Formats: sequence, C-alpha cells, structure tokens
Amino acid sequence: MTQRRDFIKKSILGTAGITIGGMGFSAKSYASILGANDRFRMAVCGLNGRGKSHIEGFGKQDNVEIAYLVDPDSKVLESRVNELAAKVGLSSNVKGVADVRRVLDDKDINAISVATPNSWHSQMVIWAAQSKKHCYVEKPASHDIHVGRVALAAAEKYGIVVQHGTQRRSEPGW
Repeated sequence: MTQRRDFIKKSILGTAGITIGGMGFSAKSYASILGANDRFRMAVCGLNGRGKSHIEGFGKQDNVEIAYLVDPDSKVLESRVNELAAKVGLSSNVKGVADVRRVLDDKDINAISVATPNSWHSQMVIWAAQSKKHCYVEKPASHDIHVGRVALAAAEKYGIVVQHGTQRRSEPGW
C-alpha cells in the first residue's frame, strides 16, 4: 500500500517536471492507494506563470483533486476557476479564494502549492506547516538564510513534507 507521504513526494516530483530515471513513477502506481489516501485534495496558490503549470500538472494526476485556487487578483482568480471547471478530467468543483488562510483552515485539504510572488514563499510554507498541510514551493524558498531556517524548522516541527522547486538548474545555460 502506498503511504500518503510517498504519494505526496511522487505527485510533487511529477508536477515539478523532475525526471528520475529508473524510479518508475506513474499514475498506475497510485491505484494501490486505499482508504483516506484515495483522493489527495490540494490548493494552488498564485495563478499566473508557474501557477498555471501547477494547475496543469496536478490536475492531470489521477488521484489529485484541485479543491481551491488562490489569488488576490479577482480577475485572474475568476479566469482560472472558469478555465479549470471547463476542462474535462480536472476539478469542476474548485473554489476560488483570495486568502490562503481560508484554505489552510479546511481540514480536508492535504497540501498547497505555492507559485506566488517570491516574497510570500517562506510565509506560506510556515503557514502550511502550522496547518499541517504539505507544501510544494517554487524557488526561491526564501530571500535569506534566517527565514529559510524558520520555514524548515516549522516543517520539521509539524511533520510536513516540503518540496522545493529547483527545476532546470542543471541544464546548459542556466
């Protein structure tokens, strides 16, 4: 039986576009998930740029439901909610909210993905940890070492998984 933590790691790795040779991660491997682990509910925070990629990547996962889209820009939020609801195979009951704290109060949410402006990354990781939500966060995870350490300490204290996006760091020219 696949454990929730393993599923989170595999989902995040697949969505981030990271390939690991020989690991054999596929949607078929998620078929063995039982009980409370059969549906992974999450929120995508920040809906421009990388956030659109998060919606696409997580939305294609068989056992993932994008339950919330989060963005303070009401026009962007409305547009993304309508786009997601219109796509076959993606969440049609998605809720759009302007404040991530509403999502973090929902006990049925398992994780958030953070594609907000950089200045919010560490704060959202800390809030996610305090709410016991797993988190995928785009780079940079923090602007300084101290804040990064605070976010790491929060993740360790509350026992959550945090995946930091570092894609395209080993390609020529980067």
